[in-house]
Formats: sequence, C-alpha cells, structure tokens
Amino acid sequence: DADQALVRRADDDQESLVLVAAAGPVPIEFEPTLRISDQQSASSIAYREGRMVLINDYQRYPDAVIGLQMQGVAAALVIPIKSGGRVLGLLSVTSRKVNHFNKERVSLLKAFADKFGIAFDTADLTEKLKASAARAQAIMDTAADGIITIDQNGLIETFNPAAESIFGYPVEEVIGQDISLLMPDPERGAHDAYLSRYLATGETKIIGIDREVKGQRKDGTTFPMDLSIGVVEIGDTKVFTGIIRDITERKRTEARLNESIRLASVGELAAGVAHEINNPLAAIILASDFLSKSGLSAEAAADVKVISDSAQRAARIVQNMLLFARKTDPNPEQTTIDLVVNQAVELKNHDFRLNKIEVRMNVEANLPNCLIDKHQMGQVMINILNNAEHALVSHQGGGNIDIGIRSTPDSVILQVGDDGPGIEPELMPKIFEPFFTTKSAGEGTGLGLSICYGIIQQHGGEMWAENNESAGTSFFIQLPIAEEELILQPAAPHLEADEDKSKTRLLIVDDEPAILDLVNRSLRGEIDITHQANAGDVALEMIRDSEYDCILLDLRMPGINGMELYRRVVASDPNLADRIIFMTGDTARPESAAFLSDKKNPVISKPFQPEQIRLVIGSVVSASPNL
Repeated sequence: DADQALVRRADDDQESLVLVAAAGPVPIEFEPTLRISDQQSASSIAYREGRMVLINDYQRYPDAVIGLQMQGVAAALVIPIKSGGRVLGLLSVTSRKVNHFNKERVSLLKAFADKFGIAFDTADLTEKLKASAARAQAIMDTAADGIITIDQNGLIETFNPAAESIFGYPVEEVIGQDISLLMPDPERGAHDAYLSRYLATGETKIIGIDREVKGQRKDGTTFPMDLSIGVVEIGDTKVFTGIIRDITERKRTEARLNESIRLASVGELAAGVAHEINNPLAAIILASDFLSKSGLSAEAAADVKVISDSAQRAARIVQNMLLFARKTDPNPEQTTIDLVVNQAVELKNHDFRLNKIEVRMNVEANLPNCLIDKHQMGQVMINILNNAEHALVSHQGGGNIDIGIRSTPDSVILQVGDDGPGIEPELMPKIFEPFFTTKSAGEGTGLGLSICYGIIQQHGGEMWAENNESAGTSFFIQLPIAEEELILQPAAPHLEADEDKSKTRLLIVDDEPAILDLVNRSLRGEIDITHQANAGDVALEMIRDSEYDCILLDLRMPGINGMELYRRVVASDPNLADRIIFMTGDTARPESAAFLSDKKNPVISKPFQPEQIRLVIGSVVSASPNL
C-alpha cells in the first residue's frame, strides 16, 4: 500500500544506479539514472554503506529526502539489494504517510530485496554464460583446426567451419550423423571398437594424445591428419572433442625432403663410383684408339670399334650420373622460364601433331626472372615432355599435356601434366632414382629424371611429381626468383690449340700404370720428352731435378695427391704451376670440386680421347709467355 517503488541496479563502473523496474506514479521530471555521490541522500548512504535506510518522517531528515518533499513524500525506505556480500542495487519505497513503514512492512520489503538479489545474480550468471558461449563459438568459428564434438553414441553434435573445409561437408549434413562418416576403413571399425571399450571399461588408450590417422572427405578421398581427442563428463553423459589438422601438405613436404636426402646420398655414391670407373674406361678408350690404328683385319677392327663404342657409352652414363650428383656447373643467366618452355614445346610440336597430342598453356603474364642455364633447363623440359608423350601414346594413342606457370612472392612454379595412366603410387618414390624406369628394355637408361632432378637442385630449386585427381601425372618445378642486382660470372674462355706440334718437356703424373703408358704412347711423336711418375713424392723429386714445360697431373693418388702436389709447386715455382693440366675422373667429389673451383688451370675429365690431351697441351704451351 505504499505510493511508489523503484528498483535500481548499479552499472558496471558502480558510479550510477540505473532504473530497472518501477511501480506507482513517476513524475515527469524523474531521472531514471541516479548518480552515486558523496551527498547524504538515503540512496547514497544505503548503497555506499550497504545498509538499510528508513525515514518515517521526512521533516526530521530533510537532507535525506532531497526533492521528495515537493512530491508529497512523508516516509521512505531504501534497502540494498545484495548477493554474496556485494551491493548490486537498491529497492526504494516511498509513502505519503508518516510512519508508514512498520516492522512487518520492513520485513516484507527486505524479503523482496533478497529475491531481487537472487534475480540479479541469476541474470549476471546468464549474461556471463551467454558471453562465454559466444566466446567459445567465436573460437570454434575462427579456429584454423577442425573441431568436432560427439556424444557417447558417436553422433556428431558440433562441427566448426574449419572441419567443413577439411572434410567438404556443410554442417547441416553431419549434425546427428555417426562420426564414422568421416573415417575410411580400417579406422572406422577401430573407432567403433575403441568407443565401446572406453564406455565399458574407462580405459583411456588414445585420450589426450596426438596421433596420425586417415580421414575421409565427402568426395571419398582420404588424407592424413593429426587427431587429438579429449573427453568431459556433463552430468551422467560424456562428450568427446576431436581437434583435427589436415597434414597433407606437411606430409608432401616431408616426403620431398626425405627424397632429397636419399637422392643426395645416391648422388654422393655415384660421385665416388665415377672415379673408380673412369680410370679403367680411360685405359680402354686409349687402348682401343691405338688398336684401331695398328693395321688390324676388318673383323678385328670391327671388334675394336665395338669395344670403343661401348666404353664411350659407359663414359656417357658416368657423366650423366655425375650430372645427377649435381656436380656440373651450370652457366646461368637471368630470363623467364616461359621462354625455355616455349622453345621446348616448339621442338616437340611436330611429334605431338603426329601423335595426336594437344598442348594447352596457362602462363601467368609478366613472370619474374629466374637464374637459368637455358641449355640444362631445356634438357629438363624436353625430358618431361618426352615422358608425357610416351605415356600418352603407349597407353591411349594420344591425349593432352597441360603446362602452367605461376609465380609466388619468392619463386616461379612450372607444372607439366598429362591425362595419361599416371604413375603407380608404390613407384612414385623411385622415379628420380638413377637407372629406374617403367619403360620396356632398350627404351631408356632410367637416368632422364634423375638428371633433371640434379639440374633443378643445382639451380636452387625443387622438383617433384604428383598423380592428378582425374587422370595422369603432373611434374612440378619450383625455381627461386633471381635477385635484381645479381652479377653473373663470365664463362671461362675456350682454349684454342696450337696447330703446330708442341715440342716440349712433359711430366705425366698418375698412379694408374695403364694410364701412364697409354697417355705416353698417345703423345709419341708429339712431345719432345715425356717423363712418368706414378706417385706424388716421385713427381716432386723429378720436378726438383729437371725442368718441365707442362705437367699432366692426376688429382687423386695415394700419399701426396695431385692437390697437395699442386700447392707445393705453387710455393716453389708459380710459373710452372700455371702450366699444370689436371686430369681426373673425380670432379664430382666435394673436395675435388672445391679445389678446382678457383683454379684457372685446364681440367681434362677421364675418360678422354688422345686428341683432347694434344689440344689442351698445345693450348697451355702456346699461351705461356715464358715459352
């Protein structure tokens, strides 16, 4: 039976009391928001001190009911609304009757205030729950990883946008579905068995650990993923949360890295084997040359030619192995990769037309320059196109080759794909290995792709292959973009031989007796005096005792090797050191390559033809200002 009741709640800053409910007449000039100040009003005292203020006769406390006398108020009661000791607001009740608030009315209003406290607390909790739910939803919606929750029956309850992107399902298609929808066999059966065992025994075999499993997309394709599972009990039920990360790209990168490491080791093996093979090949080629000029019968001459041709073929294979080992220096220049690609396609256009193969190009405009050896990169492109042509013609009598070139901020990516039969998945890890081929006997040596791989690695790039989703295979080449101010080193000048026969004193140093003998014989009549040394220490003694116009020096020898012998000659006679010709089958070893990299001396790679030795010796002697 009071005249007016107001319920106010403190704002977040606790500087104002905001009206949330009112009963009874409210004056026009009424302020819904009441500032909490230091004045001695009933509301300020009740809120600041957290105690009830009762005024049954305003005339006795005029300051406590400021502004109320004009409204005819005679008595007022202000009760703090509390929860957990905190003042949340005020319940204010006024009456036009003096001594209106007796003991019973005060008790009743205090009970109302307690109810308001519970209501305020509940409202706060509800708002906090809403805010917490909104934050949780925002985290779910913006997380880069897929987040899925299921109930203890394995039915999907939540499915965030990242999960939609990973699996290809919109959320409305999976809610309420069994989680096995997202799993291939055997993961599907294993999951059902695990869930049943966990619910029966509580055994947490995979809860709380990261593990790699396979997922299945809507289109039926499978992919590798990292999965972490957590569980929470809500009442008498359990909710499972799975956090999923698609690791397809990471696995591809790891596979390429492992392949690079494995192929690098194969390359080092090839480099080591090359030296041991090149020495006997050099002897075979030189001996064959002598025999071919010794007046043999036609039949015997034919046999010698077979020996020579076979040795030359073996020599080319060794050289290709060294190229695979990435030890042959490219001669790079700044250009765009599409120029090399277009030239290679033009060379193959006639064959493609005959074999009913269409080439489709998709090249980004204004490609940045790469540092490219055009000859080597052309070799790579021709090899890839030849392989695509062979796959298309042998399996389906023609088809399409798609070539795409695009750039990233730091690289250019070339993709060459065909719509042929593709490569068997179990064979894919082997395609860059030397001597591996899927072609029939006699159709290839199996060195093509391994050489291409070595060339791309030496260009600072990467090369890999993937089967296309529809059909066929794509080869990818990624090359770094060239720096703007890169200064290229000029190629070493070509040494022209003196046409006249050199009359000079030559020292041949090699630990292979057959090489010493055959080289000496090949120079007979061309060199005035030739001496032979089968070891570095022997050569040093001969250099001290005699003068030589030119030294033919093998790099790898036991004891004092060719590199150490060269250093000692430099120290004692720099002019003679300039007239040393290195001959070796070992340019692929890092130590040898590093040694030769800053030397201007000519290098003859084993195996070699006699004419090569004569030409190089003539060039060195004729170029020397001291002779």
